[in-house]
Amino acid sequence: MEKLLITPKTKIFDLLEAYPELEETLVAVAPAFKKLKNPVLRNTITKVATLTQAAMIGGLKVEELIFKLRAEVGQSTSSDFDADDNA
Repeated sequence: MEKLLITPKTKIFDLLEAYPELEETLVAVAPAFKKLKNPVLRNTITKVATLTQAAMIGGLKVEELIFKLRAEVGQSTSSDFDADDNA
């Protein structure tokens, strides 16, 4: 099974299903992401929220968030990622 490629359009739910260890990374980069520990929010909001939206909520540049997440799981951290990869 091929692992999920992390892009700005990746849904948070899909990200955490593929890489559950990234929950702590998200919380570390933005305190607002502590809400991911709430099971109700995690099973509702995360199914529609993308990493682009999460970056805005967390006050981060989407590129920086994608770079950090990709680095954590060993994916390419090139800055020329395609925002439409997970459309």
